[in-house]
Amino acid sequence: MNSRTPRRSARALSTVGTLVAAGVLSLLLALGYSGYRGARTLVHIAQAESNLKQIGTAMELFYSKYSSYPPQGADLVAVLAPYVRNLSAFRNPLADEATPGQVLSQLYREPSLSELDSVGHYVTAFVSSDCSIAVVLRRGGRVESYTALSLPSDPGGMIAMLSSPAASHVGPGAPPQPASQPEPQPEPPAEPVSGGTLGGDVNLNSSNSDDFEFELLRPDGTRITRDDLLASNGSLVYTGPAVLIRLKPKGNGNQNTLTLNGQVYQLDNSKRYIFLTLSGGSMVVHLYNAKAGKGKAMGQWWIALNAVGAKIVVCNCHGECTCVEANL
Repeated sequence: MNSRTPRRSARALSTVGTLVAAGVLSLLLALGYSGYRGARTLVHIAQAESNLKQIGTAMELFYSKYSSYPPQGADLVAVLAPYVRNLSAFRNPLADEATPGQVLSQLYREPSLSELDSVGHYVTAFVSSDCSIAVVLRRGGRVESYTALSLPSDPGGMIAMLSSPAASHVGPGAPPQPASQPEPQPEPPAEPVSGGTLGGDVNLNSSNSDDFEFELLRPDGTRITRDDLLASNGSLVYTGPAVLIRLKPKGNGNQNTLTLNGQVYQLDNSKRYIFLTLSGGSMVVHLYNAKAGKGKAMGQWWIALNAVGAKIVVCNCHGECTCVEANL
């Protein structure tokens, strides 16, 4: 009996040692995975910040050109693509999405006129699939990252909370707030936008001048401008989709009339108009010259358009432009 006891003790110690070693290894692996997951999250947040900085720059370029931000409900990929070098900037690094730009468009809130002269107002965001992390773009190109959130799952609720989130800041720490400053209140969620139905023909320059304004943006990001029309000597014809049209018409009377939601809509020569499709909307146009090949008569440029899910932005351009949405 006594001779066997040391062997049994040795086997027991060997088994205990193996279990301890396995436990330590499991703990190290768990700690390593946790650290890896945390590092990977920080990489995704950094990428989201970089993407939103590019989107913020594109927003400002769009505003400088059209004196208006994209309207509420717009497909941001369609309208901002010409101002972004790499379309991967629209992808949400924090979660999978069916289509790049889907999250940005769903969480977009168009800055109001009262917000244009100040920074810090919520614009759009990337959000993680569990709604615990958000990287937010604010007016003025400011990008902020938040973690440990409990965001609602619906876009309207997200927008309301992200307009003034109570969350921990990723990085060196949350920006200090003066003690006397009241806690900002969340803004109400944006109202859903369905857009309107447009149809009709517009004469771009019946007065036969070359100073009319015109620009058409196609879904692939290419443009047709007034200079393209003039350089074609009247031969340019385009029939196809468009996501944005900017024009300042020269026609008169019924040459400046569209149908908006079944009602006659009169265009004014003194104003600039932006026709823009919203997310899920579509616009098909026919651009042509009614008197092509007849010399000076090339003032007869026309555009016929039919759109659903569209919005009209009207700009009064005497000095600084003031742009408002048409009543849809």
